[in-house]
Amino acid sequence: MHKHKIQLRRIEYSKKEKQECSVRFSDLCEKEVVNVKDCRCLGSVRDLDIDKECGRILALIVPGPGKYLGCFCRDSEFFIPWAKVIRIGPDIILVEFDEKEMKHRIYVVGMGPGQENMMTQEAMQVLEASDVIIGYTVYLKLLGERFGCKELLSTPMRQERERCQMCFEKAREGKKVALICSGDAGIYGMASLMLEIGKLYDDCIIEVIPGITAASSGAAVLGAPLNHDFCVISLSDLLTPWERIKKRLIAAAEGDFAMAIYN
Repeated sequence: MHKHKIQLRRIEYSKKEKQECSVRFSDLCEKEVVNVKDCRCLGSVRDLDIDKECGRILALIVPGPGKYLGCFCRDSEFFIPWAKVIRIGPDIILVEFDEKEMKHRIYVVGMGPGQENMMTQEAMQVLEASDVIIGYTVYLKLLGERFGCKELLSTPMRQERERCQMCFEKAREGKKVALICSGDAGIYGMASLMLEIGKLYDDCIIEVIPGITAASSGAAVLGAPLNHDFCVISLSDLLTPWERIKKRLIAAAEGDFAMAIYN
């Protein structure tokens, strides 16, 4: 277990009835976890996911199929949300959740302009909770030393597809994965490519965490707010033919749009 988790001594015995009884973590590990949705025995608790700031339990961690005591295979782990625990009894822990909640979850995080104070609180929380952070080398450097204890992985420019596949591989190892993008992940970011590749990984769920895009942050810095209709156009011809980009620029100008131009 991680050091901060070893400090846990006692948790609530019966969540629904709010009894005053408690149980040690060592006892918790000896109980079988059963999903009442399909009466499936998932195994024993191996670890807990804990909010370090307030000491609140976020999830039970149970070794995935094929693992023995969390070892001898690289299969996934089940992160069972604490809210899905129905009752902790003398021998078993009853939980109730859908199969899709057992899937590996990958976060595609928009980190905004790069400064920590311009990242959303949700983005910071996701990165803090992640085991692995994957991104373009420059974006990882922008994170600074705060996330230096994480497993940081990168690929060079124009290896975006390989970067995405790395996310799925790490998620299948049972790790919490965050893929970072500058600005907003859905605006010239990695979200669309991840969702496209994700069709091949039906055991994974992709969640996009929005960020502040350059059109918004740049307008604020320049004192030129986008206060009416506007369009965002990229000049990159990596995926779009230049002739088509020219047509879009001309059409936007003829339509009297304010333009935020990316490159």
